[in-house]
Amino acid sequence: MSRTAGGSLVVVTSLFPEPNETFIVRELGVLCRRGFALTVLSLRPRPAVVADPEARALLSHVVYPEGAVRVLVAAGGTAVRHPVRTVRLLGRALVDATRAARSPSLAAKQLAIVPIVLGFVRQITADVSRIHAHFASVPTAAARMLAAFTGRPYSFTAHAWDIHVPENKQQLPPRIHDAAFVVTCTGFNWTVLREVAARAEDAAKIHLSHHGLDLAAYVPPTTRHPHLIVGGASLTEIKGLHHLLDACARLRAWGLPFECVLVGQGPERAPLEERVRMHGLGDAVSFTGQLPHQDFLDRLRDATVLAHPSIVDRYGAMDGIPNTILEAMAVETPVVATRLSGIPEVIEHERTGLLVDPHDVEGLAAALARVLRDPELASRLGTAARAVVLERFDLERNVARLVDLFAGEVPSELEAPSTLRRAPSRPARPV
Repeated sequence: MSRTAGGSLVVVTSLFPEPNETFIVRELGVLCRRGFALTVLSLRPRPAVVADPEARALLSHVVYPEGAVRVLVAAGGTAVRHPVRTVRLLGRALVDATRAARSPSLAAKQLAIVPIVLGFVRQITADVSRIHAHFASVPTAAARMLAAFTGRPYSFTAHAWDIHVPENKQQLPPRIHDAAFVVTCTGFNWTVLREVAARAEDAAKIHLSHHGLDLAAYVPPTTRHPHLIVGGASLTEIKGLHHLLDACARLRAWGLPFECVLVGQGPERAPLEERVRMHGLGDAVSFTGQLPHQDFLDRLRDATVLAHPSIVDRYGAMDGIPNTILEAMAVETPVVATRLSGIPEVIEHERTGLLVDPHDVEGLAAALARVLRDPELASRLGTAARAVVLERFDLERNVARLVDLFAGEVPSELEAPSTLRRAPSRPARPV
């Protein structure tokens, strides 16, 4: 039974707001509107600029580390006042770090946040009923420390790289076992997590709840650019944008007019710019850098097609259901994407978009060419895609299911991925 909820909830994130995690911002906004007294603990300092107005509206709920000296003073004060609880927290931290020993950098990250978490324990007031973490990696390590100190239950939402990268995956069984519940956003992830769970009763704690969109903000356009390809949102390896540029070179060779805009920022920007120069595409490809969310949405509304050629990166990370794909679908922008992870749960080939295999540059170019050349196909795909989002990705409805979980209820629709059109296959690692 969905409800307007009261009570206090603490949510742990690596960084709030992270520009590419707008789904967290939207979810937290709904929880506030539903009556939760919300405290967000950001393990990293506040960004210099917070462009998203929805994120700015939540900043009064966010607690940040306040510099190394203050962090250490606060941690020391906690240890002096609560020595037994501090030992419990340290014990949990050391056990988790030991489990991460095969990845020294991850173990170091988990130990490095111990003083920050000790400083944060004062935010777990008597009325806080639950601690929840976004991402199963370091934020959940922090939530486990807070739970060990306070005795409160914890839960977490698992998303993508935080469960697929091997060093993160190996830590999942005890985190699932000790959690009150686990939420994930794709059927593919739901299957992975249930396979990882150590016991049947642990697997039963794992629930599928898709991210959602405030659908009123996603109005399809009346006109579009006639040959605009949009890609990106973040310039990282898993987005496969080097394959998009290679596909653009094919389009140029075929004499097909196009413009390609890559949105976002990230470590792949310099290699991608070099690839543009290598292909001689400087007149057809541009980079926007990081955009405010509304500006990015405007680009999607103007686009002829969204290209999202996701891959498994060198570390084993991959997308889930990328929010960019859902947003494009919501504004009837046709999507060309890869058969990977949770993407086939929303992109049904030839009905709600076009799918190609990861690393298939020729297939990607051919699919983009089909959409660019055939406005009727583009319109048909976009209309069907929006219908899927309206049916399954309404923000208020999906967050209502989380409210039930926070209230200790288990809605039947969260017990299994019954909304899946098909069971996606596990992708192969790149050669």
